[in-house]
Amino acid sequence: MEFSRIGVIGCGETAVCFADQWRHDPTLVLSAAADASQGALRRFAERFDLSRKGTYTDVEQMLRTERPPLVALCTWPNSHATYIRLCAVHGVRGVLCRSPLTTSAAEADRIRKFSSGAQMLVQEGFVWRHHPRFQRLRELVRTGVLGDVRALKVSVSYAVRDARDWRLREQVGGGVISDAGSSAVSAACALAGSTVRRVFCMLDGSCGAYGTLGFREGVVAQFEVSYVNNPLSAIEVIGTDARALLSPFIDQDDQPTTIDVERRGAHVSDSSEMDVAPGALQCLAAMRNLRDALSGRARLLFDLADSCRNARVVDACLKSARTGVVVCL
Repeated sequence: MEFSRIGVIGCGETAVCFADQWRHDPTLVLSAAADASQGALRRFAERFDLSRKGTYTDVEQMLRTERPPLVALCTWPNSHATYIRLCAVHGVRGVLCRSPLTTSAAEADRIRKFSSGAQMLVQEGFVWRHHPRFQRLRELVRTGVLGDVRALKVSVSYAVRDARDWRLREQVGGGVISDAGSSAVSAACALAGSTVRRVFCMLDGSCGAYGTLGFREGVVAQFEVSYVNNPLSAIEVIGTDARALLSPFIDQDDQPTTIDVERRGAHVSDSSEMDVAPGALQCLAAMRNLRDALSGRARLLFDLADSCRNARVVDACLKSARTGVVVCL
């Protein structure tokens, strides 16, 4: 089976970001799109030269008629489980789903179960994990360049000024912990190398939060997330021999980035062959990874087992913020 045709569900800003990058790979073809909003659908179709017959206001009709092997799911989190199940029913083989995957760990587990039964791959859209700079940071950790990891600090912030923005609406899967916090948790878990055992989290007003994750091997991660500040994302990994800082780690495509490594008080800039940004096209890399995993040419960089583990940690963060106590996993 050829995994080249992509159907899009939800035609907002995330879908536009994804599809803009797919244009760089002629082996990936945007073949259909669905959105309940006729205005959003029309604007998306005009931007990407989709024919009228490839646009739908009904998701199931699009899946039934077009039979796309790949789907980019770009709707609000509270709808993801429903649409992923529809994709499984209609023979979709791979879904790239915007983050966060779901509104709860229980729902993530259900998605994992029925996706496995349908032999369909689902990858949560933390596309920054595909960026060469983040992969390089993981390599520095994995190969022991920093020594044994002892602590991590993760910051994620961006301004949300429109009161109608879904990120401010918990009922559709928004909220600073569920949204920005899920990115912080994903980054920390990808680099810590062990399982989260304890969580403490506090809200800072309605648009900010900070917390601590205690991992099984004694690693501690601190995170801070906010909807108030200008865009900022940073990861600092502190090891026994050195520390490394990557900033920004989200939305890096049009920003040159380096990894600053400090060893015994001396700063050095990691200047490996990974100097590919700007233009690293992480959204394209995420879809290519999904396609190649389906074809047996690669492993999925971030699978549903990872998503389920992260969702349990995010659930614990929400519970800790609500109760004011440490939550054990």
